[in-house]
Amino acid sequence: AEIFFDQLGLKPDRLLLKMSVHNQVLQRMQEVAACAYQGGFTHDFMLGMKVFAFMEECLRSRKEGENRSEATDADKYVEQAVYYMNIHYFRQDLTIQAIAEKVGLNRSYFYEIFKERIGMSPQKYLIWLRMQKAKEYLRMPQATVTSVAYSVGYDPSVFSRAFKNETGMSPGVFMRRQADFS
Repeated sequence: AEIFFDQLGLKPDRLLLKMSVHNQVLQRMQEVAACAYQGGFTHDFMLGMKVFAFMEECLRSRKEGENRSEATDADKYVEQAVYYMNIHYFRQDLTIQAIAEKVGLNRSYFYEIFKERIGMSPQKYLIWLRMQKAKEYLRMPQATVTSVAYSVGYDPSVFSRAFKNETGMSPGVFMRRQADFS
């Protein structure tokens, strides 16, 4: 894993990948996520294959982008925004407008460069990030849907619907499935 991250140029202070083929990378990432919740020996084998396909796509995209010069200002703004979202995802008052202001851009331009470089809108990325964190928290034995909702920046009355929209199942069903695989 260390070699893989090194080849991608990922470091603790640089968490944004510069890749030219976002859609294939995102597709592979979604395949990994979808396979991760199936469980069982056969599914674990398939999950491993999906992870390697994801890693291969990341490396391919990275190599395609190696001819590019240093990160542009837009890349730096997006990297700052992603970092900021990863640090503050739990805040209910976190808005795309606030993130754009934090990195010093107007909302329209911020939306445009973020979507171009990440492959999804800032709002979609924030929802995706929050749901990834929610899944982590829902796997904890002491977790409750209410506590997880607050932990990822949602009011509990909105969280269940958002979680189901993103994952296809309610938080309660997700928790029960995780318990069944333990």
